[in-house]
Amino acid sequence: FSNSEVKGLRDLAKNLSGFIKENYPDVKMVRDIKQEHLDAFMRAKSETCRPSTLKTYATNLNKLGKCCDARFGVQLKDWKVDPKVYEKVSDKTDNAKLRTLAMNPDDYKAAMAHGQDCQSKRALDVCNAFGLRSREVVKLRVMDVRPNSLFVKDGKGGRSREIYADTPQKRECLDK
Repeated sequence: FSNSEVKGLRDLAKNLSGFIKENYPDVKMVRDIKQEHLDAFMRAKSETCRPSTLKTYATNLNKLGKCCDARFGVQLKDWKVDPKVYEKVSDKTDNAKLRTLAMNPDDYKAAMAHGQDCQSKRALDVCNAFGLRSREVVKLRVMDVRPNSLFVKDGKGGRSREIYADTPQKRECLDK
C-alpha cells in the first residue's frame, strides 16, 4: 500500500475501533468482529457520508480484513462490504451536500479583530461569505472570480464547484 493508503487504513481502523467500543463493548478482539458490526458501522456512516465516501470506506474495510488475515492469521474473509447496500435513498440531489455554511458569526468577528493586514481580512471575508475552506481561498485565482459567481477548483475531495453570489454579502465580496 502507498503511504496515504496506510494512513487511510489506520484512520478507518481507529474509527471502527471507537465505534465498536461504544456500541459493542463485549467485542474485545479483532476475531470477534462480525459482519453485523461492519453493517452497523456502515449504516452509521451512511447518515453523514456521500456515496463516494461510503465506497472508500467499503473498499478500505475489505482491505483491512485482508490485512488482519495476513497479520494475525484471523480468518476475516467473510468481511464483505458493498457500499451500495448502505447508500441512503434521499430526495436530495448530490449537490445538496456541497458545503454552503459559513463560519459562526462570533468566530468570524474574533478572527477579523485579530487579522494582521488587509489581504488576510479580505480572504476571511471571502471565506465567510461563500463558506469556503482556507485551502480553497488560498487556491483562488483572478480568473475564478466571475461577475455573479465564484468558481472553486479542486475543493475537498477534488470536487470543483461554482458558488453563485445570491446574497448582498456575496455580491459585495465579489465587487472588492
